[in-house]
Amino acid sequence: QRNYSLHDRAETEGLKVLNSHGRFKIENFGEDRRYEDVWEAGEDKPDIKIIFENKVICLLDWKGKYSDWICVNERAYNSYDRISKSLNVPIVIAMARFQKQTNNLISFQYFILPDDNLVSKKTKSWDGNIVNHFFPNKGKNFNKIDYFLDLLIK
Repeated sequence: QRNYSLHDRAETEGLKVLNSHGRFKIENFGEDRRYEDVWEAGEDKPDIKIIFENKVICLLDWKGKYSDWICVNERAYNSYDRISKSLNVPIVIAMARFQKQTNNLISFQYFILPDDNLVSKKTKSWDGNIVNHFFPNKGKNFNKIDYFLDLLIK
């Protein structure tokens, strides 16, 4: 539960961007399992579906962090990769990074799965989980995600 305030802030900021375009329908995809004791044991799912003309064009997961690390838990990463391949839709990881002292948003990037060249290294995090670090140059400005979404509907 510790990181969910950042997740919720990333979602709030991201929905402002997505809703500003008005062309896409947004629906929940994964369940909010933050209050379950054993949620870490199951498969992770992205948070939302982005739909255009009744077709799911991608799934998206919100991530909020104070860290300079651009990374995702390996279990989640592998789940997203499997879901993307089984449903044949890209998964967007929307990564909002906040400055710890001021709580200000300092960057908001998105990364697209599947991508065999996204992970630069793997490390163990404070909670013992393996995390996949992304190459920073693979991220794109979330405020311009409409360019990517336009490619999916053409």
